Amino acid sequence: MASDKFNFHNNKKDTLGKVIYGSNVLKGIIALATKEVYGIVSLSGRGIRLKILDNQLNIDLYVSVVSNIKCSDVAFMVQENVKNNIESVTKYVVREINVNILGVGKYIPKSVSNLEIAKNDEQTE
Repeated sequence: MASDKFNFHNNKKDTLGKVIYGSNVLKGIIALATKEVYGIVSLSGRGIRLKILDNQLNIDLYVSVVSNIKCSDVAFMVQENVKNNIESVTKYVVREINVNILGVGKYIPKSVSNLEIAKNDEQTE
């Protein structure tokens, strides 16, 4: 015989309270997951637009990518990484992730200083 005790969504007696995620928390998770993907230079323009309906998310991302990498591969990796991060950290299900590529740029490792970049740019001119 099945017991309602194991159905946590419908059994109010076993619930301690609600967990509510602010949109800034969700956007923070999405931003970090996006920036983890190799080939992303930055979030651009509007950055992140988020629509929440029940426990489903529709996400629009606006990014710049590295110029020498296939854009569709980067977009797919962003979609996978954002979906995995959101669904593993929160209660939400990702319904849709639209990656809008607004520009291309040069990837600059964080360990490289501005002085080194200027020297390299002078040498290539």
